[in-house]
Amino acid sequence: MSKCEEVKDMYHRTILIQYRQGVSQTDASGMLGAFQNLPGRVNGLVNVSVNLLQGDYDVSIDLIFDSEQARRNCAFDDSYRSALTWARDLSDRMESTESSDGQSAPVGDFGLPMKWHKFLIYFALWAGAVLNLISGAQMFFMGINAGNAWLYEMTSGLRALYIVSGIFMIAIGVFQIFTRSALARFSRRGPRMVVWLYASLVILNALEILMAWLPFGVPLNYLLTADVWFYLIEGVLMTWANQVYYRKRAALFIN
Repeated sequence: MSKCEEVKDMYHRTILIQYRQGVSQTDASGMLGAFQNLPGRVNGLVNVSVNLLQGDYDVSIDLIFDSEQARRNCAFDDSYRSALTWARDLSDRMESTESSDGQSAPVGDFGLPMKWHKFLIYFALWAGAVLNLISGAQMFFMGINAGNAWLYEMTSGLRALYIVSGIFMIAIGVFQIFTRSALARFSRRGPRMVVWLYASLVILNALEILMAWLPFGVPLNYLLTADVWFYLIEGVLMTWANQVYYRKRAALFIN
């Protein structure tokens, strides 16, 4: 009886790889060997099996863990990440599935809820991008359009603040579109991008307040309204929540 068969309630992560054109047998064998050497280095990893395939993929790598927690924690192990990076470098296409007790999870699911991820890519990031692009354009043109009567009271520096803020909001709107695309493709850059997205919104808002207060003397009680406080607190919480959410799903983003 093999080691895998002796252990009950196994938790699998199966990585399917289609090699890019021109990959040598030496490189492929070295990468597969890196995975096969992981047991004993990665906590809870019982065994690794490699199977050559016919069809859409060239090889499958089945990592077998003794617990679901070990399978999740594997994503943060340096040896595993090094082997996975090597696999990415050699692959033209790579997918991953997870299963336990013989029940396979859909590709990209890993048995974890993905409702928030779907909400982001199908609505929130699109809507946020549109709103930021519109708001940014409005601020930009407010800054350059001295024809508005109330703008006669503004200094040239304050108008410049409107222009710069508008440009940054437009840039954030564009970044939201790229972030949405990275998350939808399960790119390994996607989680970092969405965290930086929400962090950048907080930073931009805080800088706008400081720039209006310090150089131009706009009173803080005028700047720090209830809506602004809510926006700042919401941005900090969204940054933290997305970091925690996607950290738990790090193994999903392998493209």
